[in-house]
Amino acid sequence: MPARPEGRLTFRQFLGLVRENTVATYPPEAFDEDIIAGRLLWRLRFIINEPSGIRHVLLDNAANYRKSELTRRLLEPGLGRGLLTSEGETWRRHRRIMAPAFDRRSMETYAPIITEVTRELLAQCDVLPNSSEVDVAAAMMHTTLHIISRTMFSANSDEIVELVEGGVKQYQTAVRPHLLDLLGFPAWFTNLFSHRKRAVAVFDEFDSTVNQLINDRACEPNNKQTDLLARLVAARDFESGRGMTAKEVRNEVVTIFMAGHETTAQALTWT
Repeated sequence: MPARPEGRLTFRQFLGLVRENTVATYPPEAFDEDIIAGRLLWRLRFIINEPSGIRHVLLDNAANYRKSELTRRLLEPGLGRGLLTSEGETWRRHRRIMAPAFDRRSMETYAPIITEVTRELLAQCDVLPNSSEVDVAAAMMHTTLHIISRTMFSANSDEIVELVEGGVKQYQTAVRPHLLDLLGFPAWFTNLFSHRKRAVAVFDEFDSTVNQLINDRACEPNNKQTDLLARLVAARDFESGRGMTAKEVRNEVVTIFMAGHETTAQALTWT
């Protein structure tokens, strides 16, 4: 397991750690206590570990808790306004539109793809010499990325994987929090000293490819495609009858890739 940090960090130690390993900046008691109150410079912050407290913040009383400005700065340039970054009525509408694509019946249709990709991984392991070392984290990352790509794009998945694999890594490196972000300077000023504009450009080729696929799915008669992208393009809000625009679909696709493959891969790695 990762070693817990010892004692209180100086501000200089904090700055050195926060860009590389956010977890290492938390005090030892943050791993054990239900609720931790502390300050980051002049800002009061709380860490909620207790399950009923998490439910209160994320579900029962979610309207009282807005996403932080720092979260928006780091994620919106690449992800746009998807489920991870949007709030209020926009979040609720997208949630209603997307929910049917992730119900139990829909998920069961993805099972053969998950099985197929898993068998490919096992076949790669089977041909390795005895006593070979395998980077499990990298293997799980590659596996979950292929699963999402094949369920999302079916026949077009392989070309998308290559675009995402390189782009996500570059983006995550470039958008790490800057000292000026932590000090609360305006976004326009902080961006003068960061590489975020350059980071957004890594999605240009991905966006071009995905936008073409979205247009293709929208133009197909009776939408014969059954992959996840086709479902998102065809989905309608049962309250208003409206669907998502091409830009909104793109934002949700990127969100699913960014928020979906790495979190799942980390869970599989530790398991």
